[in-house]
Amino acid sequence: MRLSLFLSGFFAVSSALGVAAVTEIVERDRADFTPVQALHTNDKRAICIWGICFGGSTPDYSSDVNNCGERNNCCPTSWSNGRGAQCVDGVCMPASCSNGWTLNTDTASCVNLANDVNNCGSLGNTCSLDGASAHSCSGGVCRATACVPGCGLYSGTCKDLNNDPANWLDLQTDPQNCGTLGKVCLVPNGLADCDCGQCVIASCATGFQQVGGACVAINTATDVKNCGRIGNVCSFTNGAGTCSNAGVSETYALGATCVAINTSTDPRNWLDLQTDPQNCGTLGKVCSVPNGLADCDCGQCVIASCATGFQQVGGACVAINTATDVKNCGRIGNVCSFTNGAGTCSNGACTYTSCQSSSGLYLVDGQCVAVNLQTDPQNCGRYGNVCSVSNGVPACSSGRCSIASCDVGYTPVKTLFLGFFLYTSCQAVDTSSDNLNCGAVGNVCDFSNGAGRCSSGVCTVTSCSPGYYLVNNKCVVIDLQTDPQNCGTLSNVCPAVENGVAGCDAGTCNIGSCNAGYAKVTTSWFFGLFPKTFCQAVNTDSDPKNCGSVGNVCPSSYLNGGSSTCRDGRCQTSCADGFDFDFVFNFCRPVSDDDQNCGRCGQKCSIPNAATQICSRGQCKVTACASGYTLSNNACVAANYQTDVNNCGSKGNVCSFSPAGASGACVAGQCVVQSCPRGYNLVNGKCILGASGRARAKRHTVPRPKTLCPAGEQACPIAGSTLFEGAASQHFKSGEELTGLMASSGGYECLDTTQALESCGGCASTGEGRDCTAIPHVGGVGCEAGQCVIFSCAEGWKRSLSGDKCIRVRARSHASHRNTTTSAARHLSRRAHRSSHHAHAVGGSSA
Repeated sequence: MRLSLFLSGFFAVSSALGVAAVTEIVERDRADFTPVQALHTNDKRAICIWGICFGGSTPDYSSDVNNCGERNNCCPTSWSNGRGAQCVDGVCMPASCSNGWTLNTDTASCVNLANDVNNCGSLGNTCSLDGASAHSCSGGVCRATACVPGCGLYSGTCKDLNNDPANWLDLQTDPQNCGTLGKVCLVPNGLADCDCGQCVIASCATGFQQVGGACVAINTATDVKNCGRIGNVCSFTNGAGTCSNAGVSETYALGATCVAINTSTDPRNWLDLQTDPQNCGTLGKVCSVPNGLADCDCGQCVIASCATGFQQVGGACVAINTATDVKNCGRIGNVCSFTNGAGTCSNGACTYTSCQSSSGLYLVDGQCVAVNLQTDPQNCGRYGNVCSVSNGVPACSSGRCSIASCDVGYTPVKTLFLGFFLYTSCQAVDTSSDNLNCGAVGNVCDFSNGAGRCSSGVCTVTSCSPGYYLVNNKCVVIDLQTDPQNCGTLSNVCPAVENGVAGCDAGTCNIGSCNAGYAKVTTSWFFGLFPKTFCQAVNTDSDPKNCGSVGNVCPSSYLNGGSSTCRDGRCQTSCADGFDFDFVFNFCRPVSDDDQNCGRCGQKCSIPNAATQICSRGQCKVTACASGYTLSNNACVAANYQTDVNNCGSKGNVCSFSPAGASGACVAGQCVVQSCPRGYNLVNGKCILGASGRARAKRHTVPRPKTLCPAGEQACPIAGSTLFEGAASQHFKSGEELTGLMASSGGYECLDTTQALESCGGCASTGEGRDCTAIPHVGGVGCEAGQCVIFSCAEGWKRSLSGDKCIRVRARSHASHRNTTTSAARHLSRRAHRSSHHAHAVGGSSA
């Protein structure tokens, strides 16, 4: 508000105050400023008058491409395999990548996912194959190019040489296994290779050459490619010749005629006149270069290199002037680099002559240095404007000179300028009476919660605010209602208390607390008159009102226990049967069925070799033993493999007797059937389907229903009838109809096997279906869609997770029994409904 009023008034009277002249001065000063690089394009430009700016904003260094990470850091727009610029979290990176390249924000670069081993196929996927010591990326797939010792390279992977090599060796190219495993390629007097599963010659040894499929010795006496020595190839550029023991004869064109020369002695036979600097173009012509080295190129002398301190200029080596040569400034090879402007080599020193002022760089002592016109006191507001202040250190703030600090004995002085106070000078201070420099420069008097003055260099409090009191030349808070040092009135100290500490309550002295082992006791005489309070010794080991510590009162009684007592400084009681006192949580804990506190607190059930165990009436009991152990007198003992049906013959071998309903025992380590269910006979240790019993053995399913019964029902042989065997035999003949004698004599009954309880899912008499009522320990059961569904089990049993059998309850309480009973009651009506689906007998009665 003050600023807006000031500006309004300022511009309203601008003509009267000569502001036009001021504006002219400001514009003239701006003309001397060197332009700097523009800041964030979203910056709100400030309004500046005589170097004082109003408004403006701070760039977003996390996303501004002109101020990325820091002010004036402009992101480049030219990138390798990319273009444009963006600023992501204060880091410059390309705005887009070329086709086939992908931006990696972690490295701020464009990468090729097709061949970059550090970004193969996807960003950040660094190739690291097992057994590989070097990798490549091809088509976005990592491949091994070299393997560690002990591994072999095959099809871009490294295979363990200790494994079967036939799994990975290339029999088409491996010279150690060419065509077949173990076939090694060998070539006398040479090296062999494997090509398409066939051994071939790779190279011949020195002195031998390949002739057909073998390496044969070379005759250096006659071989023009190895004349006199291996590798000496005869060159007859000017005619034709041969190789013989007497030397090579060749005809040379010299002038207009051909003359014969002896190649054994004439150097023209072997000298290269095109490249020999001692015989360049013609025999005996020696190349030389002053201050350098010469060479021969195409029969012409050329400069190979110049000596140190010289450089090639045209066809000569001339001396280098290190005083002025920007490529050899001060010394040979020292190249001047003027990245921030332009310059020269002066007296052997690289010197800038101009700088890129648009980047905030200025020429200082021959170098381009960054200058911040907003904060540099040597260049404040404009280049070369030096700030100075007497008796202090200058500073530059927002392009205007100010004071950083004043010398000892001086303090900054504010000057009103255009409605603002600015620190412009340092003046001496009076340390004897100045509240801001009392006794010493910078020592500010603290008159918190009061008032005072600096007197003779000492801060002195003269008065305090309400609720505060002057104590030791400071205004402090004192509660006269509770402070024993100022109880009721200032400086009223409460008297000491024997065996305790004095206190103050409502402005009256009393006992604040008693020492350890003492408690406050109040006595009186003459009908409660004249009470007296004092600290009396107490026994914290046995006093229920001070049990363990003064003031710790034990409860009068405990749930499931009696009245409390204090023993050894701990509150406790005698708990009822089935409970034990828990000193940790201070209550009577039930210990009858808690396997973590069985019989008494903290006693966990941990019977050796037990798989599951419970706590019953305060005693740990085993419900199941671990594999290899059997239950005996509430202990898990090692199983007897000769007699234990759960470990018969070997550990964990549980005897299983079939069909359902059969029982047996473990005899001499063998599972033996001892009884069979109804409808079966025990024959040689096996249950065999009897003529008068219900068959439990599973037979193959009848391919198609018989048409003797109504639709939706199936004709099932009646177990126990005199015709059962014949009916069962005919039942499994897919092509015959159940008619004639069998049907008329009562050999079959018609059943809906989708819901018949005693033939659920098929005929139970033939073993195709199941008698749901015969499931052991079942309570409520039904047949739904040909599947037995158990609704409830007998007491002590519960439905299995699959729902097709009853398993023994292994619980800590009787909750599961209650649930089972409730479940059975809930499904009585459903079982009654299903029992109405009775069999339709054909010429007989139901089984």
